[in-house]
Amino acid sequence: MIAPATTPIVIRRLCTAGQVVHVCGMVWRALPESDSCISVNRPGFDAAIFSVGRFIREEGMNGLIRGRKTRITILGKDGRRAGDLLNRDFTVPAPNQIWVTDFTYVPVYSGFVYVALIIDLYSRAIVGWETPTIKDTAFVEHCLWMALWRREHTGRPEPAGLIHHSDAGSQYTSIRYTETLALEGLQPSIGSVGDAYDNAAAQTVMGLFKNEAVAKDSPLRAGALKTETDVLEIVFEWVHWYNTESLQLWSMNGSFGRLSRGLDPWSAMF
Repeated sequence: MIAPATTPIVIRRLCTAGQVVHVCGMVWRALPESDSCISVNRPGFDAAIFSVGRFIREEGMNGLIRGRKTRITILGKDGRRAGDLLNRDFTVPAPNQIWVTDFTYVPVYSGFVYVALIIDLYSRAIVGWETPTIKDTAFVEHCLWMALWRREHTGRPEPAGLIHHSDAGSQYTSIRYTETLALEGLQPSIGSVGDAYDNAAAQTVMGLFKNEAVAKDSPLRAGALKTETDVLEIVFEWVHWYNTESLQLWSMNGSFGRLSRGLDPWSAMF
């Protein structure tokens, strides 16, 4: 298969718009139906994955590779433990039915800044986030309130009975957080103890954040992350980019398919 002469131009735009975080396979999947991952569906545009890989190597570009993870989940001993309503079934027919959540840490000069994300399981879009220096119940509670506020102010309030799924960390199993979920009309769902697969959907997005936003070779970093403000700015920039331009999000929520059928790729996401 011979790639069109315009292939290198499109690949270069994809990698620039994607902050050079995408690997060869992700860029290749974006080519047939998306020029610069947003606007063009070019009929007959085709290129072999090997051609894409060769061009990326020739340009000296590399996708970011994930490093090792550090465990930060501390199991709650006195919290009310809800059951696992998902049972590793991460399929959902529409937005605002299941939210998954997790948090991680980012080292700074004075210690750590913690970052919590809430993701709509249907679209994989991030609907809420929070970045404090203390990982207490108020931390994840503020993240939840942000998600609820954003949905309300975009005209898409969460329905009663929406499932909120998390791991078995003490913040999520605390009595206070359980009561907050009940007051907001949400159903709590908690994965089994010591099993990362039960919250794999949230951990996948959190892994992308760690790799693409705060890793040492991240294109979003201009230097060392010294303060909470530095992390907050990185989070805000990455979340905006992830929700609007990321090829991972387009691939996971099926926007490529909607675009190829002449539909609005964003209409079913939020």
